[in-house]
Formats: sequence, structure tokens, C-alpha cells
Amino acid sequence: MMYNLSHQPGRWMFCEGSALLYFSGTSYLGIANDPVFHERLASSISQYGSNFGSSRVGFMRLAVYEETEELLARYLGQEAALTVSSGTLAGILAYKVFTTVGELIFAPNAHPALWLDIPESFSSRSEWEETCILKSHQSGPPLFIYSNAIDSLQVIEYDFNWLQRLGNKREIILVLDESHTLGIRGKDGSGILSSLTLPEQVQGVVIGSLGKGLGIPAGIIAGNKYWIDKIWNSPHFGGASPASPAYLDTWIQMQDHYKALRTVLYQNLIQFENLIGAENQVLRSVPEYPVHFSTKKTLSNHLLLHQMYVSHFPYPTSQDEPITRIVLSALHLPEDIERLATAILSYDPKL
Repeated sequence: MMYNLSHQPGRWMFCEGSALLYFSGTSYLGIANDPVFHERLASSISQYGSNFGSSRVGFMRLAVYEETEELLARYLGQEAALTVSSGTLAGILAYKVFTTVGELIFAPNAHPALWLDIPESFSSRSEWEETCILKSHQSGPPLFIYSNAIDSLQVIEYDFNWLQRLGNKREIILVLDESHTLGIRGKDGSGILSSLTLPEQVQGVVIGSLGKGLGIPAGIIAGNKYWIDKIWNSPHFGGASPASPAYLDTWIQMQDHYKALRTVLYQNLIQFENLIGAENQVLRSVPEYPVHFSTKKTLSNHLLLHQMYVSHFPYPTSQDEPITRIVLSALHLPEDIERLATAILSYDPKL
């Protein structure tokens, strides 16, 4: 069923006279509907306007970009960072630079924003890992190892311990798409890469959207200053419109609020997991992650009968099988979590 809305869904979704509790989307911290964020954003817009219609490489620059990028680099534990207008553009810019100097190898299910040409396919993630290890022991140009930080669709946490087996015959750069982990996973929401112990010969690069957990319509590339400078000096970066400075300024000002929202989100996750039980056979989840995956095709209709909307549609193309995901956010109240858990516990997967 298609829903055409005239509002931003938050805790609730209103459609055709019905009110549905909303457990979908990617606004994990509820920033898109957060009144404190909106108030700060309005103030930032009055200072910076809604958009910066100029190139970042021109002679007139807004200091907020450098301030944001310095803070983001520290936040992510990287030498330098670069903001762009979207996560997809971040992936494209990195690809265009990296592919001219090195060899790129993509994990299965790597997000399409990370590549332009269809990459070599692998039958499994383990095959990809073994290929990366083999190539790392062979001389050659820099090897860029691409992966999602987490499988956000089927909610699978990746094990990166295999990185310790990488060789040192060439420069190695681990490129992680942190779009679905920034703001919610890792220390202070700094993502997966910052929590990994990388071998001495391996560099790390973060690529991702800030529009999910952090609620900022922008993308980021962070890593070794050498690579960030190369992307800065690329014609595609200089020719692209930058992210909205008002949103970046808002993000700078809202660090304490983000921390408070993460606390609320984690409380919701703990409540939900306690209610449905660790051995629940309907959902798959990972610690401190607000998305729950289910293979039960009738679950979404069951929850709809209980006035709840969850994510259930074919992805990544209309020809693929529907993916069912239940998303908790910091907007949800304890009674919402209890209502959701009660409905799931009443679901008979055999129907």
C-alpha cells in the first residue's frame, strides 16, 4: 500500500484519517522532528541563510565549514575531514580520487553510493576477506578495501578481526560506510571505525551520510590528511555545492543534546529487548542498534492491524524481495515500546 503524506512522520504517521505509530525511517535520534534542534536551526539560518551558493575553494569562505570539519575529525578519531552535500556525493568523490591511484575491492552488499562501475562480485563476505588478505601480501598500488560498517538492511554486525591477517606489501586503506552508525554506534556515537584496532600498516577512511543518526543533510569523508587534501583538490569537489552551513552550525551547537538523545534511544532499546526477550524468534538485532530485522513476511501486516507502521518494501530495486525492518527512535515513549512489544509477542509466525 502506498502512503502519500503531507507531513514529516515522527513518532506518529497520519494518513487518510488514521494515526499509526511510526517505526520506520532512518532518523534514529529523531532529529528531523526535534523541536530543540528546529529552534537552533532557525537561529543558524538567520545567520548563514538556507544555502551557500558558492564553491568551497573560492577566495571567500565561511569559517563554519572548517570549524565543523575540525570537530568531526576529532570526533571520528581521524586526521582530517571534509563535508559535502550528501553521503552519495561523498562516496562518488572518494571513488573518483581513489580509483586513479589504487586498486579498489568492494565487500558484498557495499552500498551503491560507494562505487560508480559495478564492482567485482563475491559469493560471500568470507571470500571477499580472503581476497583482500591475498592481495595485501602482493606488491602493487594502494589497496582500498571497501565495506559497510554494518549490514543495516538485514541487521548483521560484521567481525573485522580478520584485518589482523593483512600483509604489508602495499599501502592499505580500509574505507567504511558509516552512514547507519554515525551518531548511534561506537563511543559517543562516533561509529565503528574509531573502535577498531587497525594493524599498523592499515589506514582508515570514513565515508557516509550525516542525514540519518545525526539528522544533517550532508555527507562526510574523514581519514588521513593526504587523502582528504587530494579530494579537496579534485575538480568534482570544487565544482559541487557544499552542505548547508546553517545545518553544520546547528550540529556544532547541539553536541550535548545529541548525547541526551542517544541516552533516550538506548533506554528505548533496553526496554524493548527486555520485553521481547533475548531468544525472540521473530526479530534479529545487534546491541545498541535501533533497527530490528525480520524474515516474517506477514509481520508488517500484523503490526498494521495494531496501528503501527514498519518498513516493508522491495530493496534495493523494485524487483527484490521486500525487507521488513522495525526502527526504534529517540522519539518513542515507553508506552510506544510496550505497545510494539505486546503486538510482536502476539504474532504467530506460522500464519
